Amino acid sequence: MGSVHAAGAVVWRKKGGEFQVLLVRRDSYKDWSFPKGKYKPGEGPRMAAVREVYEETGEYIALQRPLPSIGYTLSSGKKKRVFYWVARPLTPRSRPVAARPEFSSAHPGEITRSRWMNAETALEKLSYKDERAMLKRVLKYWEHGELTTRAVLLVRHARAQKRSAWNGSEKTRPLTPHGASRARTISAVLSVYGVDRLVSSPWQRCTATIAPYAQASGVSLTCVAALTEHSHAKNPGGVRKTIEGVLTDSGAPAAVSLHRPTLSTVIDVVKKHGGHHVKEKLPDEDPYLKTGEILVVHMKGSHAVDVERFRPVHTEL
Repeated sequence: MGSVHAAGAVVWRKKGGEFQVLLVRRDSYKDWSFPKGKYKPGEGPRMAAVREVYEETGEYIALQRPLPSIGYTLSSGKKKRVFYWVARPLTPRSRPVAARPEFSSAHPGEITRSRWMNAETALEKLSYKDERAMLKRVLKYWEHGELTTRAVLLVRHARAQKRSAWNGSEKTRPLTPHGASRARTISAVLSVYGVDRLVSSPWQRCTATIAPYAQASGVSLTCVAALTEHSHAKNPGGVRKTIEGVLTDSGAPAAVSLHRPTLSTVIDVVKKHGGHHVKEKLPDEDPYLKTGEILVVHMKGSHAVDVERFRPVHTEL
């Protein structure tokens, strides 16, 4: 018997000095819950969470730090697991939204209505114990000033042509057709985290990995010579300084496209900013990340509060 996977989000905002979260009402189930739903074929959990929130509430969102998943058994006997993230609203005209596929609204009758509620009301309305416990966790983040986080996506470039098969310069060695396809998949993932800053090694395989997102979103791409393999071999301090700057920047969520040989230095910088919880989740041996794999570092000021490591579903779009 197979299992069912779904994804959703605890979407929050501050309005009039009050902390609020977004809930949905389903009259057919007579419940109040956080927006969530099953993956579509070929869809990863992150895009599923963003899509489901829009379909059920009409809100565009950007994912923030992950939350514990919730598992239970359906009446059919199948196991179901729902993956959640903290999330913030985005405006419809924001650049990350421009890079997403078109979403539609939920089927009439599936969701009766959605509503922003303060924490006290939401705790009373939520129908399920696990979701009430999750909201209490989010409230602790809020009370300790750890809810407003910023995502930094460290991306190992997608698959490139083999060095042995390329007669040109290392600077211009391109992605394979498979790598170019995965770059389009990566674009979707950058959009769900609300990326609004792009940094890359100037070598083609790195820029080509995040170029689809730059083109779709309109976010400009900044190339940093210190991030190339050759520069890192001569002076790892250039990579260290660049990553340090991106992690501690107080601006928008960012993505950095990187070469494998630089990743040992990159991971060391992340370790410096995280506690034990973060360090135990970080890769600790070469190659650190597979081609096209992403390490998402969730920053609160200069402190890394959580990380995610995943390779986007290749058919995310």
